[in-house]
Amino acid sequence: MKEKHGWNTFENYLRVHESVLKKYSSHIVSQNPKYALVKFTDHYCQLTLEKLEIQTLKNTHIYINIQKDIEVQPGARRPIARTEGFSYQAWFKGNGGNIIRYCSPHDSHNHFHHKHDYTKIPPEVLKIEAGKWPHVSEFLDEIIMNY
Repeated sequence: MKEKHGWNTFENYLRVHESVLKKYSSHIVSQNPKYALVKFTDHYCQLTLEKLEIQTLKNTHIYINIQKDIEVQPGARRPIARTEGFSYQAWFKGNGGNIIRYCSPHDSHNHFHHKHDYTKIPPEVLKIEAGKWPHVSEFLDEIIMNY
């Protein structure tokens, strides 16, 4: 059984993110959204998508930030990659109120994968089992269907 967040060729890793943008294009309000890729070393880069505006099924406009820290290693034929750290955030356009944020473990607190749910009073931090955190497409589904 393939690991949910396992290794993939670096080329395919990036292609998957572009295909996610195409899959959700009918909900994307932002003009020409693109992931920005910054290479810090041969073994570490960061993929970001900032302030992507989407329209949900309830016609709500929401902003999304996505940040992924990517580990890159040599592969048998091509470099391979996997997500090492991440943050997916959603907030309402207009009043700017936070909705949810998924995060990888932090050094200073929450030493586990977690979800901040700002729709609860008081806001909750929910632990997510290692390897069970959502793909970007699952995060977008959650936002588009529920808000």
